[in-house]
Amino acid sequence: MLANPAGFQLFPGMPAVSAARVDMILTDGDSARFAGISVKVVATPGHSPGSLTYFAGGAIFCGDLLFHGSVGRTDLPGGSFEQLADSVKKLVLMFPPDTVVYPGHGNATTLGQEKESNLFLAGIDW
Repeated sequence: MLANPAGFQLFPGMPAVSAARVDMILTDGDSARFAGISVKVVATPGHSPGSLTYFAGGAIFCGDLLFHGSVGRTDLPGGSFEQLADSVKKLVLMFPPDTVVYPGHGNATTLGQEKESNLFLAGIDW
């Protein structure tokens, strides 16, 4: 996606986005250090292909995968609700219920709260 952003342009007429220079490719299971902070990388596709979630300092930073009471859109290029649901389930099984979730925008939540009360996740076989 970074090398060919035109393939993921959301709407005709939007300003063109140029390809990005990539310094480091992170994949599922990688660990990295940024500014002295250890970060665990978890692949969490669904909202978009290649989406990653970062676990650092006892919290999850998940972009637009999961929100307080909602989930990210899956109707954009490369999105998949099935993959999104699998990614959320992966996080719920990987981390304790009291793990704080910081989404790309909106209020923080916890994995346990979303597992129990997020209507978008009601059909997941936990």
